[in-house]
Amino acid sequence: MFHKIMKRDFLFLVMALTLILFINFASATNFQKTAKNDAIIPEFNQPARFSLTISDASSGIYHFYTFADISLVPSGNFQLSSGDNSIDLEIYPQERLRSHKGFYTFVYNLKENLGSSDEEDRITIKVVQLKDAIEINSDTISPDSDIMTFYIQNKENAELKNISAKFVSVFFNIEKTFDLAPLAKTEISVPIDKEISKKIKAGLYLINAEFSTDIGKVPVEGKLYWAEKKWISTQTSEEGFFIKKNSVIKMNVGNVPEIVEIGAKKNIISRLFTSFNVDPTSVKRSGFSVSYTWQKQLNPAENFIVNIKTNYLFPWILLILIVIIIYAYIRYSEKRVEVIKSVSHVKTKGGEFALKVRVLVKAKKAIQNVSLVDRIPAMTKVYEKLWTVEPKKVDSLNRRIYWDIGDMHAGEERVFSYVVYSKVGVLGKFTLPEAMVILEKGGKIAEVTSNQVYFLSEQVKRND
Repeated sequence: MFHKIMKRDFLFLVMALTLILFINFASATNFQKTAKNDAIIPEFNQPARFSLTISDASSGIYHFYTFADISLVPSGNFQLSSGDNSIDLEIYPQERLRSHKGFYTFVYNLKENLGSSDEEDRITIKVVQLKDAIEINSDTISPDSDIMTFYIQNKENAELKNISAKFVSVFFNIEKTFDLAPLAKTEISVPIDKEISKKIKAGLYLINAEFSTDIGKVPVEGKLYWAEKKWISTQTSEEGFFIKKNSVIKMNVGNVPEIVEIGAKKNIISRLFTSFNVDPTSVKRSGFSVSYTWQKQLNPAENFIVNIKTNYLFPWILLILIVIIIYAYIRYSEKRVEVIKSVSHVKTKGGEFALKVRVLVKAKKAIQNVSLVDRIPAMTKVYEKLWTVEPKKVDSLNRRIYWDIGDMHAGEERVFSYVVYSKVGVLGKFTLPEAMVILEKGGKIAEVTSNQVYFLSEQVKRND
């Protein structure tokens, strides 16, 4: 009997509990969540956003509450109907959540103000530090472009509005304010300073960004790709004739280091009169020519200048001297006779000014029909008693003396002298005219003159 009563009570209890659970299940509030952006970047006080649909709730005034490290908006009371209710739910991180990394699941409650309804639900958000949430990068930038563009990529489902940042690289230093949509990117374009960019090598460069956040300045590093450009500019110039100057300028107008080469060639004569501002890297001789080579590695915007100066004035002067010497030697060797005139002072009893004139005629080769003609100096007379060789004729009117020498053998010498005088004293430099030999050469008449003679004299007083 006891066992039958216990069995009946147990069945009643099970049925009651089942009824209660069915009633509770039928009356449970339904939560449906759609994430607009479910990530939080704790450096900014900007929320994660969910579109929340609440169904099967009793009509009344409700509010949310939670014990997690977040703040919910709406934070006050709101009206719910018995049907579907749409609410935009915003989730803000509190201070303790700012150091968290990764997914964060929390419990929040829907509480009816005047009733006993208290429903709980769970939401998962992602907490990502700013340096992990964004990427600063660029495509390859051509040095020929006038504008370089880099971008800020939002890698998370988080929305950032009206944020400010300073971007610094070797190319620019700028500040920008912009928005970052979830999983989107923002491009920033900057004019390229050609004076700066031409000195920068190709490669990967850092962009040091500094974001202004609600907790202060936060640094983030980015990358900038500066493409290669190979270009060597060459300028040459040449000036001068006797002193020739050649200049070669190689400039690296690209953005990668380059080895440049400059070459020059000289012959074995001109190289003796050539100088350089830079010693050549190599010198090679081949036959009658000499090749010079210069090599140097140039960084972007560097140049290499080689100045080559050849002084042709010296070889021209040397050549002219050689020609003169050869011509003089030929002329001298061709001369068949040499005429040398000299003069000396003669003392007289009466104190007159008197000079003894001496003319040497020397045959270098056999000559025929030789005559000697000498001119009497101005303001003088010939003393006709002191001839070494009697002249053929003395022409006082034309002031000339003639000797008929005839034929001469090679090496034969003849000396002719006479005395001239003047009753007028002479002071200073006294010039005597040149003597002249006339001879027959190859059936033609040839003339050979002597050297010119000078005499320095003091004035001589004539005795009364």
